[in-house]
Amino acid sequence: MRCEFFIWVLNYTKTQNNIDENYMIRTVFTIFHNYNTSNMTNLTEKQKEGLLRELVFSAQRSSGSGGQNVNKVSTKIELRFSVWQSTQLTDQQKQIILHRLKNSINKDGELIIICQEGRSQFYNKTKAVSKFLGSLTSVLIPVKKRKQTEPSYTSKLKRLSVKKINSMTKINRQKPNSDHD
Repeated sequence: MRCEFFIWVLNYTKTQNNIDENYMIRTVFTIFHNYNTSNMTNLTEKQKEGLLRELVFSAQRSSGSGGQNVNKVSTKIELRFSVWQSTQLTDQQKQIILHRLKNSINKDGELIIICQEGRSQFYNKTKAVSKFLGSLTSVLIPVKKRKQTEPSYTSKLKRLSVKKINSMTKINRQKPNSDHD
């Protein structure tokens, strides 16, 4: 997987004349670092490779910084991943993704990630892929069930003292009681 991706990056940079090689190597390193350190416990290596192949990218003109470059070059990247049509995910994983990322998924079941942070298409594409892997990482990690515990003795005392202080402030707000009548 690593070699295939690195070869893809090299082929991509050969087609792009204006990309600095050092910049490309740094971004590839950050992607590998994010990809390797991600704790996707529910996905196998084969599934991860397949997921990266199922991504669909489209480029549009970006708003923001870039000077006259903004009007000429399409640097904004839109990453689309069809959750329902994915062959790499199990039905349970699809349900989890659809439930937890429902704000980022459209009616067609596509997870959409937009990146327009950088001035180059390559940088935005690598950022979008790392955002995609990060969101899947955070979503597919199972949520631990909370163990119910009893409050400690000091926390009970603190709660009671706060209640007593609040009650005293409310008593002090009342009008004085006139028992002289």
